Amino acid sequence: MAPVEKKFVLTHIAKDISSLKEEGWRYSKLEKHFGVFWKVKVSRKTDYLSLYLHCLHPKNEGSWSIQVSFNLKLLSVTGKTTDLTSKRRFINKSSSWGWPEFMKWEEMEKDYMIDGDFLASQSSEFKYLFFEYAKEQPEIILNDVDSKDFHYFLECLYGEDSIDEETVAGILKIADICNAKIPLQKCEQFLIRDSGKTFKEKLQLANRFKLDKLKNECLSKINTAAEIRSVLMCNLNGMDPSVVGALLQKTLSLIPFT
Repeated sequence: MAPVEKKFVLTHIAKDISSLKEEGWRYSKLEKHFGVFWKVKVSRKTDYLSLYLHCLHPKNEGSWSIQVSFNLKLLSVTGKTTDLTSKRRFINKSSSWGWPEFMKWEEMEKDYMIDGDFLASQSSEFKYLFFEYAKEQPEIILNDVDSKDFHYFLECLYGEDSIDEETVAGILKIADICNAKIPLQKCEQFLIRDSGKTFKEKLQLANRFKLDKLKNECLSKINTAAEIRSVLMCNLNGMDPSVVGALLQKTLSLIPFT
């Protein structure tokens, strides 16, 4: 029987990376996935940026091994990305693996250092977080945000094609929290042009995230009694009143008058 594939995403923003000294390092916060703790290490080695994945399975639990296929990706403020993929078996005394010469430090400073400018141009909330809140707090926390959703949101923000049926709701949630207009627009366009979600699902997202174009597009395509019933078969108190009114008006137009 083939082993079950298990996937997870770690996302880390290395703060004040320009002040990192020779042989210095920074760690992401510990995250527990499938009973094991993981973290990412960012360090400077001579003239290179180094990236490592750390597995912190307890070493006092006897003999163990974990086969991992992982991808380390760096996102730039210009939309450029660099990533490397590796397969590694973590065993008893081997807890980390990565690339000591992931890229030239000078290249990282030129193309990848996040100074807030790109994020601020996309998101008013990020502007506050990076320029004001970060002055007083050692860490930036977005409450009730899944790390996978944040990862896909960042990819969307940087121009990558990360929106699909599974990720769109999570990206919309974070884009709404951060008032990030471009990801909101991209998600709305996906839901209008490419998504196979039902009218009910689309209208729920449109109501939750104030996507007027999506709402109007759905209403223009709902024309039969069956389609109207499929949308109205839910708690009307939680629906957009304008949608309920438009659907009831369509219902009346379908009733034959003698």
